[in-house]
Amino acid sequence: MPQKDTDLRTHLTAAAARLREVGSNDLAQYVDTVLAPGGWRQLSETGGATWPIRMPLALRTAIQTQAEAAGNVLSDDVREGLAEFIAGRFTPERLPRARRGTAAESVNLTVRVSSELRASADKAGAERADELGYTAKASQVATAWLMQKYGISVPTA
Repeated sequence: MPQKDTDLRTHLTAAAARLREVGSNDLAQYVDTVLAPGGWRQLSETGGATWPIRMPLALRTAIQTQAEAAGNVLSDDVREGLAEFIAGRFTPERLPRARRGTAAESVNLTVRVSSELRASADKAGAERADELGYTAKASQVATAWLMQKYGISVPTA
């Protein structure tokens, strides 16, 4: 693929036509949907919005390594964890916080999750505050889920 395709619409239209020629009408329809007005927006919303989750660098590295070894997609893992939390089937442990000025280097773990799912997790966290002993935010739930899923017991410094 060229570095910058300034004629992308033409190429996608040709791809849809070729798909129809070889009998892949269903696939051609997907290309047509992207080319239709609002199609790019619809495409970008499919996996959810980009969501940066702040965590220590070593923890992010450990999570990414474990997910890659398992052949998992972190965005799917996070969506699964939030859904389990909302349904009441997952109770996240409260993550320890470093004292001011002593925290390890923090970075973002970027995943794609719908804003609706994140808002639902935040709402569930507020509703379950008495049970949990704290108000869990969606980012805390996601981090705790990934740590549990990949057997990481404490945030790595």
